[in-house]
Amino acid sequence: MKRLLIGMMFCSACSTTMVHPDKATPVPPQRVFSFQQNENPLENGKLVITRDKGIMYHAFLFGLRINGQRAACFDQGETGQFFVPAGELILQMGPASYTWTNSECMDDNTHKSDPRWTSRETTMRSKDTKYFRLLVTQGDTFDVQRFDP
Repeated sequence: MKRLLIGMMFCSACSTTMVHPDKATPVPPQRVFSFQQNENPLENGKLVITRDKGIMYHAFLFGLRINGQRAACFDQGETGQFFVPAGELILQMGPASYTWTNSECMDDNTHKSDPRWTSRETTMRSKDTKYFRLLVTQGDTFDVQRFDP
C-alpha cells in the first residue's frame, strides 16, 4: 500500500495543473507575434489560450501556431488572447525554447522538426470566444485541450 501511494504521488507530480485565465499572467508582448488586432470585430472570434503550471517541461517555453502562423510563446501560468477569423482553425503547440528571455522562441521550422508538437482542430463562429489550455499529460504528451471556464 505504501508503494502504491508513493507511486501515485510521483505520477501526480508529472502532470500539469490548469490555471484559470483570470488568474494567469499575460504573455509578455515580446513573445506575442500575431492575431492581436481585431480588424473585423463583427466577423472574428477570440481564442483565450492558457498554459498550465507544473514540473513537466518547466524550463521550456511552449510555442503556439494558429493555422501555421507563429502566434506566441508561453511560459508556465501565462495566458493570451488571439483574434481569429471565423472558420476552421488548426492550433499547434509544443516545446519552443529552453530560455525565458529569448524573443525568437521559435522559428518557422520548429514545429516541423520536433515530433512532440501536437495539433488540434476547432471551428470558430463570428463573435465566439473559445478557451484552450496548453498542457503536458502524465504520459509526457503535449496537448491542446478545450475547456469552459
